Amino acid sequence: MHGDRLVPEGPGEPPAFRGIDPMMLNDRELGEVHGALGAWVDEAEQAEDAIRPPEDLIDEVRTVVRALAEERAHRRVM
Repeated sequence: MHGDRLVPEGPGEPPAFRGIDPMMLNDRELGEVHGALGAWVDEAEQAEDAIRPPEDLIDEVRTVVRALAEERAHRRVM
């Protein structure tokens, strides 16, 4: 608590995302990881400045989310 006001927690650390190879995930894993990381990015982008993760971290996670989305799309057209 900060004074009489609750301080929001914010998104915290993103789920493990470094070293993910989308091609090595099965369809279920791909969907779960994509959903978890996408939700983290949404929360991070909406966080107040005081608790917002660094922009470079958000960008790193966005890059992985994009790669996961591309792999999911690629599998749908195969």
